[in-house]
Amino acid sequence: MQVKTFKAVRTAFVCCFIFAILWQLCLSDIHPSFQFTPLGAYTSTLEVDWSRFAYTQYATSRAYICNSVMLFETLHRLGSRADRLLMYPSDFSTDDNSRVAKLLRKARDEYGVKLVPVELQHRKGVDKTWADSYTKLLAFNQTQYDRVLSLDSDSTLLQSLDELFLLPPSPVVLPRAYWLSPANRTMSTLIALIEPSASEFHRIQQAIADAGPTEFDMEIVNKLYQGRAGNIPHRPYYLLTGEFRATDHTAYLGDPQESWDPVEVFNQTKFLHFSDWPLPKPWFRANTSIVEANQPACDLNPKTGLYDDCRARDIWRGIYDDFASRRQLLFFIVGLAHAFGIARNPYPPTGGGTKRLTFNETVVRTAISPSRISVKWIDTAEDGQYVYRDKDGSLKISNIVTKQTQTLVAADHVPSGVYSYQVKPDLSAVLWETNHTKKYRRPSLANYYIQDVLSLQLSPLVSDQNVDIRYAQWSPVGNTIAFVRENNLFTWIDGVITTVTSDGGPENFHGVPDWAYEEEILGDRFAFFFSPDGEYLAFLSFNETGVPTYLVPYYMDNQAIAPPYPAEMPIRYSKASQINPTVQLSLLRVAESRALTVTVDSFELDDLIIGQVSWLTDTHTTLAVKTFNRVQDRQAVVAVDTASGTAEIINERDGTDGWIDNTPIKYIGAIDNTSSLYYLDISDRSGWFHLWLFPLSGGEPIALTSGDWEVTSILSVDRGRQLIYYLSTQHHSTERHLYSVSYRTFEITPLVDDSVPAYWHASFSAHSGYYILTYNGPDVPYQELYSVDQSHPLRTIADNARTVTQLQDYALPNISYFELPLPESPTNETLNVMQRLPVDFNPSKKYPILFTPYGGPGAQRASKSWQSLGFNAYVASDPELEYITWTVDNRGTGCKGRAFRTQVTKRLGLLEAADQIYAAQQAAALPYVDEDHIAIWGWSFGGYLTAKVIEQDSDDGDGIFSLGLITAPVADWRFYNSMYSERYMKTLAENAEGYAASAVRRTAGFRSVRGGVLIQHGTADDNVHFQHSAALVDLLVGAGVSPEKVQVQWFTDSDHHIHYHGGNVFLYKQLAGRLFAEKLREDEGVKHGWSRRGGSSVMLEQS
Repeated sequence: MQVKTFKAVRTAFVCCFIFAILWQLCLSDIHPSFQFTPLGAYTSTLEVDWSRFAYTQYATSRAYICNSVMLFETLHRLGSRADRLLMYPSDFSTDDNSRVAKLLRKARDEYGVKLVPVELQHRKGVDKTWADSYTKLLAFNQTQYDRVLSLDSDSTLLQSLDELFLLPPSPVVLPRAYWLSPANRTMSTLIALIEPSASEFHRIQQAIADAGPTEFDMEIVNKLYQGRAGNIPHRPYYLLTGEFRATDHTAYLGDPQESWDPVEVFNQTKFLHFSDWPLPKPWFRANTSIVEANQPACDLNPKTGLYDDCRARDIWRGIYDDFASRRQLLFFIVGLAHAFGIARNPYPPTGGGTKRLTFNETVVRTAISPSRISVKWIDTAEDGQYVYRDKDGSLKISNIVTKQTQTLVAADHVPSGVYSYQVKPDLSAVLWETNHTKKYRRPSLANYYIQDVLSLQLSPLVSDQNVDIRYAQWSPVGNTIAFVRENNLFTWIDGVITTVTSDGGPENFHGVPDWAYEEEILGDRFAFFFSPDGEYLAFLSFNETGVPTYLVPYYMDNQAIAPPYPAEMPIRYSKASQINPTVQLSLLRVAESRALTVTVDSFELDDLIIGQVSWLTDTHTTLAVKTFNRVQDRQAVVAVDTASGTAEIINERDGTDGWIDNTPIKYIGAIDNTSSLYYLDISDRSGWFHLWLFPLSGGEPIALTSGDWEVTSILSVDRGRQLIYYLSTQHHSTERHLYSVSYRTFEITPLVDDSVPAYWHASFSAHSGYYILTYNGPDVPYQELYSVDQSHPLRTIADNARTVTQLQDYALPNISYFELPLPESPTNETLNVMQRLPVDFNPSKKYPILFTPYGGPGAQRASKSWQSLGFNAYVASDPELEYITWTVDNRGTGCKGRAFRTQVTKRLGLLEAADQIYAAQQAAALPYVDEDHIAIWGWSFGGYLTAKVIEQDSDDGDGIFSLGLITAPVADWRFYNSMYSERYMKTLAENAEGYAASAVRRTAGFRSVRGGVLIQHGTADDNVHFQHSAALVDLLVGAGVSPEKVQVQWFTDSDHHIHYHGGNVFLYKQLAGRLFAEKLREDEGVKHGWSRRGGSSVMLEQS
């Protein structure tokens, strides 16, 4: 597998065009006044042993290795005589088929580069931009040479520098940082002539060890050598590209009387360094608007009297175009993906126009939204097949590679009211789901129909069905369907229906989950599982006897006029420390009608939760069940032998320092034809979520990945190639990159350029031979199709060019990412922050700020995924609001290791709120933040966290937050479902004090918050019951909190999403209104007398 970058070279025409740029184009093609100085090799009359000298490069990432190879190619082309040496990370291989290995081999084999693997000189706790820059100083230790010339790789070489090796002796020779004032003698290390020495390197090492947090390679060299170093004149040896953008060139020219001539300066220059902040480095394609806003201005032409002398601009753009062309050519030559392709930036888009997003474009409808397709792969002999509904409604099968398409069912034969469909694995029939009726959250009822593909005959699954089937599914082999009706499990085999269970009803569920299991454990509509050969069916049964009932009221009940009495929907809903449903595992041999109950005794029945159910076999021999105790901090994986029906524990884990997540199990089988069988799991047993191979026979697992980063998902297991494809946070917790790991050799290969900040996803075909690679941010998403055997995309699936074009009309808020160090953290913990600055941001102004947390256990909101242009974008765009937004991932959230996650155990809401308050205090210190108008808004757990923040912020009226917007909050974990609450809080008997501390029960903060609070909730919320907000409001009213401080809004018959009768738009209008009022709020003034304790009905002036 070879590394992919953004897009493959499209056609031979493009390749030829690039070659033409490199070998034939000169700057006179860009501007008629340009003439390149011929780039010949340096010549000298001296007899020089050039093997004593070397050009050195250091590269700390894949992107910089590519840049180094480009520089060595230039040295090779110019005929440079000195050796060439590349120091690169020792964990990069030169022997595999990865992108890095190909680049390193090219440098070695074609350009004569000596490859020196080194350990990166990295310092923790310093600015990550420069943390690896100390590696450059290893040049002082290359004592095999008399002199080395160190060049930074984010540069371009225009002429040979061989003559510098012949300068008079000096430990180091450097240019002055000419852009500083003449009185400042600071030297630059972007180009450095060094005499390697063991003693000098020892001094360097000591200086690194003693360096402060803001001292990097340049500061260290200046500290050691200022006053002793020789000088390299910056003219002609050193020029920043930013000089072409400057308006005052005195520092570079050195003589205020000398006139600036960009062509003459360029023709003199031998070494150019890319430095054009805020533009990114040239291997990141900046969008057009940013380039145009920051490119050099045209100068006054004395001949015309007009500002039409654009030579500096054209040179500057030519430099960048040349770099891009050479990089693209290099990628093509080594057979890799296109260097740029679909142009995307490592940061979110900022638009290119002046229009601002409106409420109607962001909330009422999402006017600008990139499209992404989701493919329904099917397992056939020919890999790459998928099934889809065409625009005309017909059902078709297509091969994603060849695009050959077959119509299974024409549009006029598709039944009406279709909600979903399943194609039989042999493609001979279709199972249609119609008349889908939602019950609550995910549970639903429907009718199902079977349609023969050849005859197109349509038959009901059950002759007397009446929108009463919970779920139905084809077997992977044979003409069999399993389905659940009225909470009983049935099979349909060749048209014959067999009853498997008969005691299903309001308290007993067979093959489908009850509310708690569907919401918190399984996360799906069904609880039955066919074996791979279709001969067995495993299913779960749930008994809700004794589980308390919660009545969800429906005041309108979908009627135009409210009925005299509300309808009520009873839900068995176990709350903290109440009776839980019990679960039972059964096995059915499909050809028979009697199911076998399997005894799973890893935990007592009333302490047992069954999570994952997975077949660990190609046939039906072994079933694995992942079990947990009630509070989900102990786990046992149980293997069931289908022949005997016996269950045996094959792996156990204690996670009582927090909780254990219900991660998916995948069957691996034998490795290299050994007799041992394995399964794959994601576990944080090492402190971070990683891939582990577990033997089915029990014993110690094998780690496939490791490090202080996390695997976030398994995308595919290719047992033929013995590869696992997965996403991870290897480069940063806010990013997702795609990798494969061989479970035979343990070799990890990136499938994307993981040196570039991005958020990737992939969908693999049934046999893992093809995949749709989705770039999901931070820039506009796109999708491409790849074969796992090729490095370039087969084609673009969705380029979202329309979205990119739309954005050019808008000015968007500017999103950035950073980390806040937590004070007094013994492990140097940080909080990830996503900041959104308003349109036309002016750092000299003061802006209100809105915090938008979710903050729940294991969640993540501050990520580099595409940020939809919704409400948060609106409040930063509306000229009457112009809020900064901060999304802060507090302690307890995901992707930063088990210790970061689980420290909230038994005390939800306390650390999370403290972190949000701390972040707000840091924001308030910024010069552009209006510290008197800091709001916070959250929904669900985010609503709970908002309430806890207001509660904890201040008891004395001096809190940092001035407004709380609380939507559908938890107020007390005793009221929420037991499987969630007890996972993190444990039982009430064990942690009564923790429950009391985590509940929202103190009112002083609500009384003192300057802008008050808004509480919103749907009355038919079956997840976070309206009871939470009702209890919270009663608490505030009972405590005498002023009605000026508390506004309450319920949404009749709305569930947790608040959509009923347009509730969603109303909700966001209300939020926007409160934010607008908060922005205008001034210090408290005249208030009615009753708002003050002991007041009368006269108007009183607040003191």
